[in-house]
This record gives sequence, C-alpha cells and structure tokens, in this order.
Amino acid sequence: FALPALRAPLVTAPAALRSVMGGGPQIPYPKWVWTPVGGWYNNYPKNYQRNGLIMAAGWFAAVTAIFQLSIRCERRAVAPHRPIPSQRWCKYAHVDDPTLKARWDAM
Repeated sequence: FALPALRAPLVTAPAALRSVMGGGPQIPYPKWVWTPVGGWYNNYPKNYQRNGLIMAAGWFAAVTAIFQLSIRCERRAVAPHRPIPSQRWCKYAHVDDPTLKARWDAM
C-alpha cells in the first residue's frame, strides 16, 4: 500500500530563465497610500530592525501592565477543585482558598 505524493516536487528554473522571471517592471501605484508593511514593493526600510525592537518593547510593556492588573484583580468566589498555576502569583489566592497551601504541598 503506497500513499500518493501530496505535492509535486519543487523544480527550480534554469539560470537563463531566472533573470527574465519576476513579473515584469513595477507598475505605477499611488504614493499617498500608507501601509504598515511598507507598500507595494517593499524594500526593507533603513530602520526596520529598530522599529521592530521598539514595537516589541511596546508590546512587552503592554502585556506586562495587563498581567500586573490581572494579578491585582483576580478573585475566585469558588475555589477550584485542584490548584491552578495562576494561584501561585495571585494576590488573593490564600484569602479565597484557605486550603491552598496544603493542596500545593500535596502535589
């Protein structure tokens, strides 16, 4: 029993054809349109790495702030039947579930 090939093997064009392939010349496009990915013909901007690091730092700061808010506000009206990881750093976990320390030690 043999399974059929799921996709055709990758075939590259000969070197002579590779120079003419590529879709032809760039077509005119509206210069006033801004896109977050760099436009129609994206040649990496000079500072794309710096901008990426700035965005990563911004995301990290936002996620950290949301996580800190979650830690301060998390409350449980009914204790879970088994310990869950967020109870390790939750501010009110020991108040909401007095048996928590014993259950963590039993695990």
